[in-house]
Amino acid sequence: AGTKEIHTELRFKIKKNQTSGFQSTATSSFEEAFETINQGCEKMAPRVTICDGCCCGRVEKENHEVPLEYLRAAWKENDLKSQVKLTISGCLGPCKMNNVSLITSGSERIWLGKLNDMDYYEAIVDWAKEIAESSGELIVPEKLAKLQFDPLE
Repeated sequence: AGTKEIHTELRFKIKKNQTSGFQSTATSSFEEAFETINQGCEKMAPRVTICDGCCCGRVEKENHEVPLEYLRAAWKENDLKSQVKLTISGCLGPCKMNNVSLITSGSERIWLGKLNDMDYYEAIVDWAKEIAESSGELIVPEKLAKLQFDPLE
C-alpha cells in the first residue's frame, strides 16, 4: 500500500448524528492500522538521516564538522537519490553521542554516533551504495559497527 492508500484506510469518517451533531468513527482497528503502517514502511526506500542540529557538527562546541556538501555530492554522483534517501535534519536527540546518524529501512533502525572522522562518512556513502544494490537486511559494515548505539540506553 502506498502513502495515499494508507491514509485512505486509516482516515476517520465523519457522519451526521441527528441528536448530537457530528461524530467520528475509525474505519479500522488499532491492530489493522498498525499492520497497514508496517506494510507501508516495508515498501519505503531506505533513508540515511544525518543530524545537523544543536550539537552535531558544531565546531564552536568542540564537535567535529559534519561534511554536508560531501554527502550531498556523493548522493548525486552515485545516483542514490531514488534508492536511498538522504535527509539532513535538525537535532535527532542523543546529543551525548554528537555527530549522529540514523539509518532506517522498513522497521529497522540503526543509530550511529561519534562520527568524528571523514572515513566514517565515506563508509556511510559506501554502505548506501550497497543498500541501493541489494534489497535485503541492513548489515552494518565493520567500520561503522563500533559506532552503533541504542538511543534508549
